[in-house]
Amino acid sequence: MIALTRIILAALVLSAVHVALADENRRLPSIGLAIPVDPGSDAPYQQAFRDGLRDLGYVDGKNVTLIVRYSGGDPAKYREIIRELIALRVDVLWGEARELLTRARIDPFHSRRNGASRFAA
Repeated sequence: MIALTRIILAALVLSAVHVALADENRRLPSIGLAIPVDPGSDAPYQQAFRDGLRDLGYVDGKNVTLIVRYSGGDPAKYREIIRELIALRVDVLWGEARELLTRARIDPFHSRRNGASRFAA
């Protein structure tokens, strides 16, 4: 009976350690922001966005990761940064919807067909 108790106790301790380690290695959810202008033009909007997230309890680097890319008004570069954010497998991709769908040729239903990725570029 004592041996069985020790085995159960050891299993509980090992599972608790495993859960603790898994929690430490957990990747923060990520938001990719594809901004079609330069950082200077976007600064007030970027601050408002971050303030809004903070009001909802999300802080960059603490419980969410913001990945911001700027194209400076260049449509070709905008397409590149969208593809980069898709390659980074961000959890949420934010940008101008028409640009995201037409310029990058994103198929939002791609993942339902083959399960590979949420987006196809």
